[in-house]
Amino acid sequence: MISSHARCRLSGRDRSGMAIAKTRPKSSGTGFIITEDGCFVTNKHVAGEGTQVRLLTESGIISAKVVKVDAANDLALLKAEGEFGALPVVSSRGVRLGATAATLGFPDIGLQGFAPKLAKGEIAGLAGARDDARHFQISTPIQTGNSGGALVDERRNVVGVVVAKLI
Repeated sequence: MISSHARCRLSGRDRSGMAIAKTRPKSSGTGFIITEDGCFVTNKHVAGEGTQVRLLTESGIISAKVVKVDAANDLALLKAEGEFGALPVVSSRGVRLGATAATLGFPDIGLQGFAPKLAKGEIAGLAGARDDARHFQISTPIQTGNSGGALVDERRNVVGVVVAKLI
């Protein structure tokens, strides 16, 4: 799954979310486009160990290839063919405690459906668990399936990637 910000020009492809459900993916998550030529980011645990991933876009199902994986940070860079609308990515160094943060993702598609879900909150901590400076703590509700989604500021700039939630 990728966010509805992705736009690709495809023809002759299955355009229903039910096609993914029928093929029973091993897992699902969220990702986001970072270049107009199809580079996008998700979590390594969403992309899995394979080199091929299927994406459900508003234009249908397309294939993407895993280009690079950063296991230490649970990130994966993938590439799909097509033309896309990319989200702007900015440095997270400017993020401030209490700033507005939002996610757009696809949590629990089996229960909540294939439409994207928006969740808003705030930056609750400038470091993650055990003061890990690579992570933020956010008050935004996160559910299974939000993994790999963009964490955006009030200007819709990507400032982070949803990686995990505290249980």
